Amino acid sequence: MKNYELARKKEKVVNKIDRHILFIERNLNFLKEGGRMAIVLPQGIFNNSTEKYIRDFISEKARILGVVSLHDNTFKPHTGTKTSVLFLQKWDDKTCPKKEDYPIFFAVSEKGGKDNSGNYVFKREEGKVLIDEYGHPEIEHDLEDIAQKFIEFAKKERLNFW
Repeated sequence: MKNYELARKKEKVVNKIDRHILFIERNLNFLKEGGRMAIVLPQGIFNNSTEKYIRDFISEKARILGVVSLHDNTFKPHTGTKTSVLFLQKWDDKTCPKKEDYPIFFAVSEKGGKDNSGNYVFKREEGKVLIDEYGHPEIEHDLEDIAQKFIEFAKKERLNFW
């Protein structure tokens, strides 16, 4: 625990901390300057007041590119935990110079592709399940639309990877 900044509270190392919190720090440390990552995290990281120190830590190390709130059923039946995907780019003098104020992409998935029991929900037309070009049933979700909107945001903001 002594090797993690997020495991310190008022200069003391805590005895217990959730794995996903250490996972955030470890992965940020793995990134090269200007490197990007996406990570699925419990929703509480983004809106619990007790988790502000984590958000501050992330902001100090990287630019928050976007947050996509996933549908409640996304990971069912394995877990019903509400999650979001956090997109980051590590600060870097060339490709991602540090800023104090910048726009962040936010989106909410309203179609998770699964029902409340965790069974896939497929796209249908006239009662028949639609099949994609590879012969697989098409899942009813909105993530492709969200991805397209993020691309538009990235181009508009002139992010270095677009």
